[in-house]
Amino acid sequence: MPGGQSLLCHFVVGDRGDPPAPPTIPAGPVIQESEGEAAPSWTFQDLLENGHDEALYDYYLTSQPALVDAVTGETRAVGAPAVYESLQPSPGGEYLLSVRTVRPYSYLVPDARFTKEVEVLDRAGRTLRALGSVRNIMHLRGGGGERLAGPVHLLEDLRGRLRPDERPGVLVVGLDVLLQARF
Repeated sequence: MPGGQSLLCHFVVGDRGDPPAPPTIPAGPVIQESEGEAAPSWTFQDLLENGHDEALYDYYLTSQPALVDAVTGETRAVGAPAVYESLQPSPGGEYLLSVRTVRPYSYLVPDARFTKEVEVLDRAGRTLRALGSVRNIMHLRGGGGERLAGPVHLLEDLRGRLRPDERPGVLVVGLDVLLQARF
């Protein structure tokens, strides 16, 4: 955290129990729907394949953020446990930019393209402003480009862009990013 008086850490949830056991019988068929649109298709490795994989994903990636006092070691929980992709402090340390991965998960794309919730939190983890939800992105921009279109472009450009030279509490996003974002 700015000032060096505390650290923002992610801890394993204390009461999470044992990892989910694989089911003894299948829960049913895995059904996938298409939206009837033609789109380029990529081949990814190591994707989620079933409900058990989803449970394991949640089990191993859910964390409890906490502020740890650098001198005393005292910890104070920040918000609720979740699957955080990132949680970064503002330059003054009074706000946090949270990017959480939320369900539904996909069996077609890696977790970087799962649905995300982007929020500004206070130091206690309370939501001050929901900036948006970036839905599960499976389609690429036309023309064969590899850059994702729409809100994911905004999400990519939000990471690491809290600037200390701006007024406190102001989130700076380039105009080109806002013009391309579709919520």
